[in-house]
Amino acid sequence: MPTDWITTAEAAQRLGVKPETVYAYVSRGLLGSRRDPAGRGSLLERAQVDRLAAGGRRGAAGERRVHRFRSVASAVSHSGPDTLYYRGHDVAVWSNGRDFADGVELLLGVRPGQGPPLPALTRGEWKALGRVPLARRLRGALVRLAERGWGSAVEPAEAAAQAAGVLDALVDVLAAPGDPSRSRSRSARVVENLTARPATDPEVSAMDELLLQLLDHGLTASTTAARAAASARAEVADCLIAGHGALAGHAHALVSARVHALLQHEVDAPGSWSPPVPPRRADGFGHFLYAYGDPRCAAALEAWAAVPAAVPVLAALSRARARLPADGAGEPNVDAALAVATVSLGVPAAAGPALFGLARTVGLAAHAVEELDEELLRWRGRAATRASGPATW
Repeated sequence: MPTDWITTAEAAQRLGVKPETVYAYVSRGLLGSRRDPAGRGSLLERAQVDRLAAGGRRGAAGERRVHRFRSVASAVSHSGPDTLYYRGHDVAVWSNGRDFADGVELLLGVRPGQGPPLPALTRGEWKALGRVPLARRLRGALVRLAERGWGSAVEPAEAAAQAAGVLDALVDVLAAPGDPSRSRSRSARVVENLTARPATDPEVSAMDELLLQLLDHGLTASTTAARAAASARAEVADCLIAGHGALAGHAHALVSARVHALLQHEVDAPGSWSPPVPPRRADGFGHFLYAYGDPRCAAALEAWAAVPAAVPVLAALSRARARLPADGAGEPNVDAALAVATVSLGVPAAAGPALFGLARTVGLAAHAVEELDEELLRWRGRAATRASGPATW
């Protein structure tokens, strides 16, 4: 056997991951593999594995970059090959029968609405927020509230309380410039603020499930941004604003808006959706962390299946999925679940990023709170210069 090919176990050791994650990397095209002539599974190219371990290099298909820039211990959430955990709880199991407030309490240790009172926005500020694009409105609300004195905490427990306390205001701002819903259920208010009509019980249950699945997902770009701000002892408001800045990326929360448009077209014109080239890069399908499909999506779609308006939308998603690879790379992910929700509710595509931002605010806060208890300024990288010669001034 040539020495430039290694086993899956050795690749996992070099990458610092489990073998199941290596399989996911192969499935997503990050690594190429071949059968072991000795019949003992698969072999992977040593140089390709080492480039991936070093970070910043492309995988076999040149489609994705994974930068292993640092390893950070966190108790907020972690992912297995087919499971997401919040503080050690399997989310797909734990979420059954629970609501958004339960998730906030699990991650932050305080329920929404129990924090200190928020400064009141003027009617003019409320109308101005209504003119902010929906996908950016939550960030706008955080900025305006911070300007009025909210979110100044840098002590972990106080920061958690202030973050939990702002969530109801973020739910309300979905209705701006109109009057927000006053229903008792937060998820009912979310639906009613977006649709301007009463929410049905199945919609409320499905919205709770969707928001719970979106609360956190480990060290993503947005939670890393929030942690970096907290490492510099930014106030909790600024940590959340930093995280929302990363969430606004076209490869982060905005993905669901693109999936919404594709899914709506497939609902209106069955058979119109065609996979991209290569098909493994389809928005709304596949996730490099999960070899067997995104567990968040499965839980959310099961809940939305009980909403009558979602039935044709789920059928459209099934038709799209049938045109993709049969492995985990073709399974819908949580961006598809968001699109199913927004198309089913008949709300704009921008509602998907807004819902993502509402839920993920909890995760951003949990990571910021955790980081506020860590060593100062530990999020400083080491830059390898790309300069070709001495600087000139």
